[in-house]
Amino acid sequence: MVASFLKKIFIDANIYLNFFDSNKPELKKLLDSLLEIKNSLFIGSQIVNEVNRNKLDVAQRSLSNHFNNLSKIKPINLPEHLERESTTLKKWNSQSQEIYDKNENLNKELEDIIHKTLEEIMCSSDKVSHTFRLLFEGDLEASEHEIQAGSYRREVGNPPGKPNDPLGDQVSWEQFKNCSSDSENIWIITKDKDYYTAFKNERYLNPFLYDELVKANTNSATPSIFCFESLAEGLKHFKKNSLEKIDKLPTEEELKIITEEELSDSAAQTEAPNLFSIVQEGKLVSMYLPSGFRSPGHYLQYLRAFDSEEL
Repeated sequence: MVASFLKKIFIDANIYLNFFDSNKPELKKLLDSLLEIKNSLFIGSQIVNEVNRNKLDVAQRSLSNHFNNLSKIKPINLPEHLERESTTLKKWNSQSQEIYDKNENLNKELEDIIHKTLEEIMCSSDKVSHTFRLLFEGDLEASEHEIQAGSYRREVGNPPGKPNDPLGDQVSWEQFKNCSSDSENIWIITKDKDYYTAFKNERYLNPFLYDELVKANTNSATPSIFCFESLAEGLKHFKKNSLEKIDKLPTEEELKIITEEELSDSAAQTEAPNLFSIVQEGKLVSMYLPSGFRSPGHYLQYLRAFDSEEL
């Protein structure tokens, strides 16, 4: 399948899903920025399907986290019987009860808001889904050859994607190679460590993937390939180093706020040990959940598949 426009920018599905997770109002301004450069974006049907499959769960987890934080406020009663003449403790208890009652009302209101918001996302009638409908219009279906190549990529263990995952990332990459073969500059925006290695503020594309893009390129000169973990940074760099304009790109200060949030989320995931407990030989032990796995069950399923292959 030949794309009608040259595709220069690969954006991973998890970057799009961040719009259903972030509470930064500045982030929504990037929606209009994406629409401006729609023709340069690679948007494969696999990516669209992954966003639509996961957006409700992502939003639910994010909103539930806010709801749980608000619910942590509990009523406190100080021992009024200790006072002889002063009524300080009694007054404080009264004020504490008022705050708790107001919080209870906020909890109920928030619960109703979350139900309404999740219903809108389910029906794709929310603001982000509406914009994505315009952005994803004309998404590219993979050819039979690209599906077969993606399947082989998974079988031999080449990035991106995990061997035990459903076929998806592999096919998207095969498509992108074909769609970007004439590009002098290529931008990869993803948080998936299958694609890159990071040091300080720089991201380096996996050498295997880099070599594939160079070999697939039809130009005599080696394409310049840029890798970003932050959508804000990636679009800012694209505007600066491309002939295409992004008139609706947020201000420098807004881009900084968005970038800090995007990178802080990734740093927290990297720095905080993601541990889970399992029973082995009758003992409770802790295991580390590597990045790229959705859940402990997903990781254990991968390990069992790996062990069976070894046997």
